Amino acid sequence: MALILTLDVTVSTARSLDETANAGVNPGAPTHSNTLVDRGGESQGAQQLREFFTGDLPSMGAVGEREALKTFYEQRSYVPFWTHEGQPNAKAQQAARYLSGVAADGLEPADYPVPRFSDLSKLPEDEVRMGLSVIAFAQHARGGRVAFNRVNDAISYNPDVPDPERVLAGIEAATDVRLELESYLPAHEGYRALKAKVAELRRGGSSTSHSGLLDTVIANMDRWRWMPRDLGRTRVEVNIPDYSMKVIADDRVIWTTRVIVGKPGEMATPLLSSTLQYITINPMWNVPPSLIRKEYLPALKADPSALRRLGLVMSRGSDGSLQMHQPPGPRNALGRLRFSFPNKFSVYQHDTPNKALFAQPARAYSHGCIRVKDPDKYAEALLSLSQPQENHTAERIRSLYGDEETHIKIKAPILVHLTYQTAFVDAAGELQQRADIYGWDKDHLTLLRGGELVAAKAPPTGTGTAAKPQRAVAEASPKPTSQASALGQRSASGGRRADRHFRTYSYSNLTADAEARRPDSF
Repeated sequence: MALILTLDVTVSTARSLDETANAGVNPGAPTHSNTLVDRGGESQGAQQLREFFTGDLPSMGAVGEREALKTFYEQRSYVPFWTHEGQPNAKAQQAARYLSGVAADGLEPADYPVPRFSDLSKLPEDEVRMGLSVIAFAQHARGGRVAFNRVNDAISYNPDVPDPERVLAGIEAATDVRLELESYLPAHEGYRALKAKVAELRRGGSSTSHSGLLDTVIANMDRWRWMPRDLGRTRVEVNIPDYSMKVIADDRVIWTTRVIVGKPGEMATPLLSSTLQYITINPMWNVPPSLIRKEYLPALKADPSALRRLGLVMSRGSDGSLQMHQPPGPRNALGRLRFSFPNKFSVYQHDTPNKALFAQPARAYSHGCIRVKDPDKYAEALLSLSQPQENHTAERIRSLYGDEETHIKIKAPILVHLTYQTAFVDAAGELQQRADIYGWDKDHLTLLRGGELVAAKAPPTGTGTAAKPQRAVAEASPKPTSQASALGQRSASGGRRADRHFRTYSYSNLTADAEARRPDSF
């Protein structure tokens, strides 16, 4: 079923606001219940808002939103914000018109209902409803209509989701509400290109194929909202379902290559943004405990010579735990180069001795890390951006291959973004679609429609913990070991019941939740 965007309610309300504002108030009309009067220097609207916020607040919005609105109106001495003398003011009209058109960004106008402001006895409720709709839009535009941790716990971002106070202050200070609201949306070229394709697809018809592709584009636009607003002047972008990676400087692609990504399921490559820190030449591979348990101990039991054939060394840690590592060399599972960036999943990019897999059209074979074709050229591209004066050519890097680990620190910031773009616009302006190899489009669209993921449902109170969605399993813990502090914990995302705004996770809890996670397998 296609994701249907509802337009009529908000559009008609926006029109009614214009009509109400243009109608004006007849100064000669007799006083009645809908006429504002001054009582002791305070307007009726201010009195209504004072009584509303100093009494028992009805359950409108989340607790934090109600408290923010209460403080906002207290600081205004309860003067109505969206109306003037009983009529919707210019800011209300601008906000209503903008919210009626958010379907162009793949959002649902019905999520941001606009009151008609036609009954003065309901002015406090209407003022609050308008504030809640603006807050909801700003948070969805900046952090996604579906919070990332609801889709899968192999996704980790730190979105700059504005709190209600920040949204209200911005609207209050804005001279143009439309521009203020628009500023919360991504300005990335990839997002803008998809937005243009949404308009094209809607003009193209409503066939099943069009509807399915439109839904895919909408899910991808929502993922763009999770990402940092500043992607970095120099950056690396990995597109997992496209099995590709590109190095970008000043918005120009300077190098691209094929990659191998994680297998679907628990070994899926996670989505994240980080900063490259160092390149390791001749890396040692420290085998994760999960692989020791699941793969190498069974292999050793079946064939006692398996470790020797694979070049693995087994030892005991100080705590008595079984450990395995593979010394540097041509047979090392990480190949000759590793590219490290801090993240709680302990994934990274690396070379591989199995080059033949790069010829396959679909390349989801790894345990979660990203294997890079031509890693020596990748290293050259990175170092030419971060420290060009050192002249690190691919040939010079290959000359260092041997049996000794060498670390090259990245001296200038290069951001790395692991993305899941099943729909994107290529350099020729054509809309490209890729297979939903991890099923994250399907899960995302289920949540957008107000459904729940079976694996993410929270149990009834007192019945235990929520089930865990799948996450990536990294191939090895990166060196140097000082990076251990960057690791996080996998935990249950805990399904939450969807409300009409689909704000199914408290945005204020995202940072705390991420900090609480530590990997359970290494």
